[in-house]
Amino acid sequence: MNIIVRSILVAFLVAIPSPFLLGWLAGMEDINSDTSIYVGVYFMAFVGCIIMGLTSKPMRAAAGGGKEDSHDVIDVDDREQGTVKWFNVTKGFGFITRDSGEDVFVHYRSVRGNGRRTLREGQRVLFKVVEGEKGLQAEDVSVAE
Repeated sequence: MNIIVRSILVAFLVAIPSPFLLGWLAGMEDINSDTSIYVGVYFMAFVGCIIMGLTSKPMRAAAGGGKEDSHDVIDVDDREQGTVKWFNVTKGFGFITRDSGEDVFVHYRSVRGNGRRTLREGQRVLFKVVEGEKGLQAEDVSVAE
């Protein structure tokens, strides 16, 4: 379910009983014809819940595509840079030439992203080198910006 729809539903669940609760706390036995107070309280509670929900950190992160505020995250990237030597899209692997000159194997599963993860020849990339079953291979690969 969409996060905005969920926020509105939660706001309704909180706001609907609030005028009755306030009336009970104020000592009123019945709800009389002067419902404008209750409508006003209901409206304020509803709007307050919506505003609090929409300005919450999870909501901001969802609206921003999962990005956190820039002051909340310190971006430290200890990955090394290299250039894609070649990458076969059909087979899903290729090689990256490290800046030191050594070639490193890269598999498509090691490339960051969703959907079809590919690399282009000559593309600058960031990656970590790990020891695989058959030698050095690149992990956590992303395009250098």
